[in-house]
Amino acid sequence: MRRMASSLVIALLFVSLFVLAFTAQPAKAQSGQIIINPDGSISSPVPANITNHDNITYTFNGNNYLPIVVERNNIIINGEGYTLQAPGSNGFSLLGVNDITIKNTTITNSYDGIFLHFSSGNVLSGNNITGNSWEGVWLDHSDSNDLSDNNLTANRWYGIVLYDSDRNALSHNNLTANSKFSIWLSLSSNNVLSGNNATATNGCGVRLDSSSFNVLSGNSFDDNSYEGILADYSDNNTLIGNDVTANSLGGICLYYSCDNNTLSGNNITENGYSGILLGGSSSDNILSGNNITSNSGCGIRLESSSGNTFQHNNLDNAQQVYDYSWDHSGYPASINMWDNGYPSGGNYWSDYSGEDCYSGQHQDRLGSDGIGDTPYWIDASNGDHYPFMQPSGWENHPISIESNATVYVTDKAYGTATLNFTVSGPSGKIGYINATMPVGVNNTAIKVYVDLKLVQQPFPIITTNGTDYFIYFEFPLSTHEVAIQFGGHSVAVTSVVSFKTVVGQDYVSEVNVTVANTGSYAEPVNLTIYANTTAIAKQTVTLANGASTTITLTWNTTGFAYGNYTIGASVTLAPGETNGWTGPFTYGIVKVTVPGDVNGDGVVNILDVSVIAAYWLQTVPPAPSNADVNCDGVINILDVSVCAAHWLQTTSP
Repeated sequence: MRRMASSLVIALLFVSLFVLAFTAQPAKAQSGQIIINPDGSISSPVPANITNHDNITYTFNGNNYLPIVVERNNIIINGEGYTLQAPGSNGFSLLGVNDITIKNTTITNSYDGIFLHFSSGNVLSGNNITGNSWEGVWLDHSDSNDLSDNNLTANRWYGIVLYDSDRNALSHNNLTANSKFSIWLSLSSNNVLSGNNATATNGCGVRLDSSSFNVLSGNSFDDNSYEGILADYSDNNTLIGNDVTANSLGGICLYYSCDNNTLSGNNITENGYSGILLGGSSSDNILSGNNITSNSGCGIRLESSSGNTFQHNNLDNAQQVYDYSWDHSGYPASINMWDNGYPSGGNYWSDYSGEDCYSGQHQDRLGSDGIGDTPYWIDASNGDHYPFMQPSGWENHPISIESNATVYVTDKAYGTATLNFTVSGPSGKIGYINATMPVGVNNTAIKVYVDLKLVQQPFPIITTNGTDYFIYFEFPLSTHEVAIQFGGHSVAVTSVVSFKTVVGQDYVSEVNVTVANTGSYAEPVNLTIYANTTAIAKQTVTLANGASTTITLTWNTTGFAYGNYTIGASVTLAPGETNGWTGPFTYGIVKVTVPGDVNGDGVVNILDVSVIAAYWLQTVPPAPSNADVNCDGVINILDVSVCAAHWLQTTSP
């Protein structure tokens, strides 16, 4: 009996301890997770190497070996260089939470390094995400997140995946040796990828799959096993200023039904198979200002893709263009536009063998204009009617000359703003020059010199037909050295600064943009500022040559969802000018949040009021703009009243 009683007591004690252990902590923690709970507390089956003093900032103080599930909004997780490993699970899981910052953490030996599901406004920065079994970072139905300055290396499948995720900013990430694609966008739109470096992947640098209205700017996609950039069923994307080099299967491939995309200013060189491929009835794409050189198979490969425009590209390949359609029955031929008329012109072809003795729309006027006198024929249906004689020859101003004298062009160095030539004829007669150049040259800056002396009134006489300027002047015939001096066009955004880094939804923030005219002529400068890829304000200003100015534009955040927005700006020249647009120039992240959330933690509380109190009755500046909640330029009770009206409101749904 005593033995039975002892056994019963031991059994009851065991059950009591089991029940106590079961009720002492949340059930989910028993599954082997570290959980940051909605109230800010941490649940873990083992001591978590994470310190938390204010339920906002969570700092690693050692390595962690369990997956971390984040259930609290508006917090900062700083790995402090320590490692998170979660074999058989995701490293970090953000499930329906917003405004989380994860930084300075090494995440390895997990399924996904960081997994976001229906989570927006988060910042992933400065993390080392390497050697994970699936992806480095997976965004699923997650919008307006910022991924910057992360290293994603040797992940088994993909570096970064965006699935049905919009308006995210991926900038300055290094992605190396990820097995499939470095970056994969599927059903995702209005994302900005800028300054990323994606190299040595066993698949593509980036793939766009049924994804539209994305901007890829200033990225490097080099030395990948497949294409640098691969897109299918993806429209209205902008690829500008990317370096796409030494990829095994091609540079940029718009493979199936990709329409209305813009490829501009990209460097596409030393790729296998082709530099650019347009296939599967891809149409209405614009390809301009690209360097397409030294690609192994061909510069441009076409597969039943018509209606595309190729202009102002430099092509220097063993085979410039190959139309797959011609060699395979059942495929319609590709018919595309290879120039934009005169004087805008076409492309530079390294194997063009024509001469440049004439000028004008019909290439029948005396004088060189930098454009070949005969077309560059690709096949019977495709030809560049105005091929340039020199690389980037469109950056010069084509000039044609009519004269009753003998004209010999002595110097038209490409990239300069002066045409020098010699005229000769029998003495005792009056000679004339009628020079024609496009309206991109501002007539107020044109000067004419004969034998180093400035031609004075009544010459030169400058008229226009809306397309060309005609510069007419006369001189006594004999032998003279003549110079027509003009100049180039160059405008740029040099600075973008937002007054606020945190702005309440439905309130405004001002943005200062500095634009400069570094060209030779007064220019009408068209300025646009953006929040991610959405244009939020525009203005036009005329600048004298060499001048710059700072323009203040207002961003009204009405209609913008809570989250982080990259503020940027770009400029274009007015219609009729020659340079195209310059930009984008980005500032950084501005957070749209609840009105009154001064410190940007996603909730309006006493911490926000304390910031306002610290600058009480000060004006902006020197007081920080974030504290001026209602944007009236002074910190006072009106700002506190906004906080009171939104007291304890959060950005959480």
